[in-house]
Amino acid sequence: QIAALFWGKSDGAVSTYCRQRLRLLVEAGLLERQEQPQTLSEGRRPYLYLMTQAGCQLLVDELGYEPDEIDWTPASNRVTWSPFKAHQLALNDVFVAFKLGAPRVGWELKQWVDDRTLRRNHASDRVRIADHEGHELETALIPDAYLVLSLPDPLTGVERWLHFFIEVDRATEIVGDTSRSRRSWQRHIRAYNAYLDSVAVESRYRTRSIRVLTVTT
Repeated sequence: QIAALFWGKSDGAVSTYCRQRLRLLVEAGLLERQEQPQTLSEGRRPYLYLMTQAGCQLLVDELGYEPDEIDWTPASNRVTWSPFKAHQLALNDVFVAFKLGAPRVGWELKQWVDDRTLRRNHASDRVRIADHEGHELETALIPDAYLVLSLPDPLTGVERWLHFFIEVDRATEIVGDTSRSRRSWQRHIRAYNAYLDSVAVESRYRTRSIRVLTVTT
């Protein structure tokens, strides 16, 4: 992912320069390198590169970020065997695809908001939905990502903005409701319908025209 974003290696290769830069950043204490949990059948998996406290401080001192903009704590670097990490890496793949692919067709990636930020922003945007038995539930819709693409009109040159919510589906959820407590894809779609019909969506995004793009295995 790093090689694709910064060294133009979209074929999955990693250049020597990329490896050298990462090694120097680790040696300087700005990044931490960790192995991914793996089974013997999976073979060797790529390293994960995680920011350190010194790396955060560098962004504050050199680039003028505010600490709360970076959204990092030491707990962020705890790599455990969990579906969350695999989902996060898959979401990174989607971001890389849009970042590199949009300019190739004349589009621009204007904005990308990740799930951690959306979790905070959408926590107060509660909607009411019905479960499979007709019981009413209150929930908050948390998409995996939100992105905005801009596309200039070929005749007028005026920018057209396209809004998307992203869902990365790794086949870890059940499709239909079977209980009031377990998450399902069906319940997620109900939450999308309720949210896109609510006043909260227009208040937060200044539009109701938001497509839901699902990327799956």
